[in-house]
Amino acid sequence: MKAAVYVCLGLSVLICMCWPFAVYLSIFAFDAPFRSWVDEIARVSGVLLFLAYPWGLLVGVAHFIKESKKQSWKPSRTCALLLAPYLHLAIFFAPMSIIWK
Repeated sequence: MKAAVYVCLGLSVLICMCWPFAVYLSIFAFDAPFRSWVDEIARVSGVLLFLAYPWGLLVGVAHFIKESKKQSWKPSRTCALLLAPYLHLAIFFAPMSIIWK
């Protein structure tokens, strides 16, 4: 089961390697002038929500380091935490795909 944790860790690292590019490209969200304070809050919160996706990798690695030393360890929880960035991005982009159709 430890192999599954390493696979999940590798997948999370792959998606989180794109985070610096996402940070750089997020400046284009602020390229156009704000129409109102609601638009400003929506853009800032959208960018912050989008850029928060690597939290799962950080929490998953901390959980893996802490739990791998214990005798009774549940790797499924570690795998779920490590795959959280994928779920985070899916939840972020799902409403957009519905709205922009």
